[in-house]
Amino acid sequence: MEFKSKILQKDGIIDATQLYKDIEDFIEKEKISKGTDRLHRHHPLQHILNSTSGNYVSPTSMKSFNLCPAGYLYGKLVTEKTGTATSVGRTYHTIMERFYNEKPEDRTTEKIYSIMEDVIKEDNQQESYDDIRAYVDGYLDAKDYLNNRPMDHGKLVCFNEVFIKPTINPLGVNLDIPIYTLLDRIDIREDGLYIVDYKTGFGDPNPYLLGENGYLPQMIFYKWAAEAEYGQEVKGAFLCLPGASEAYKYVPMNVNSLVEQSKVVEQVKNHIDFARSVRESKQFPERYMRYCGSCQLKHNCEVYIKTKGLDESDIKECIDVSIEIEDNYGENE
Repeated sequence: MEFKSKILQKDGIIDATQLYKDIEDFIEKEKISKGTDRLHRHHPLQHILNSTSGNYVSPTSMKSFNLCPAGYLYGKLVTEKTGTATSVGRTYHTIMERFYNEKPEDRTTEKIYSIMEDVIKEDNQQESYDDIRAYVDGYLDAKDYLNNRPMDHGKLVCFNEVFIKPTINPLGVNLDIPIYTLLDRIDIREDGLYIVDYKTGFGDPNPYLLGENGYLPQMIFYKWAAEAEYGQEVKGAFLCLPGASEAYKYVPMNVNSLVEQSKVVEQVKNHIDFARSVRESKQFPERYMRYCGSCQLKHNCEVYIKTKGLDESDIKECIDVSIEIEDNYGENE
């Protein structure tokens, strides 16, 4: 089936009133046809409603939404293109997940490259083969983040792609909503739990990406979630950067700082209020930001086009929306 609707654009605002009406109508018909009272959260239209509701928080969506609500919404409406930074990153994550899901004795260099070849084919990422191979090479060259010795992959005890949905009270503050987190890896080392998060991209990270405006809030979310799930203190959290130089393959994040954690608590409270107000009005502001170049809305975005001094005749007041709905969605959770 194909879902069709439209969004309107005026004065740097995406008006999604008609979109949400059409989504709600479509979902009601889907529920009747499938004989269910709710659709699975992975149904693309249900996901749009859930992810813009302000009734839960995920660290990555909070950041994306706050940077540009219009770009965040539009990203839910279009198919991700292969070869983009996001799609390449997802392919690399899949490789790492499958590698560590192997029996410890089977985690060999030959095995990870065999997995890489399979996943590249499955994801149709042949054009990005060299970049993905470079990430795998870079990861295998990385030393153990605790002792700077070669990583013994066969002895590493870990959980991969861990989805945790806790309701947490960080620093004693009741946020009163669930936090959706998907942790790339939780390592169980001799002295406790460690969180590892893979980030693709080449070159060494700049301080901006490591601080409160970058990845630090996300990693603090992961700490909170892991501690709520396992009842143990997280000893450390690391960004794993296979495309960086040797000194930055693993970057420790300051997740146990009470000051930094308090900043994230305040960010969450502000985000909830903002997201709920946007959803209620159905008016999604467009914002110029450092990541505009990778946004699929930019070719039609009034703010981007005017800021860049591009041809304003490309600005569309009405943007058509078309989403293919596969028949295997809509099951009860």
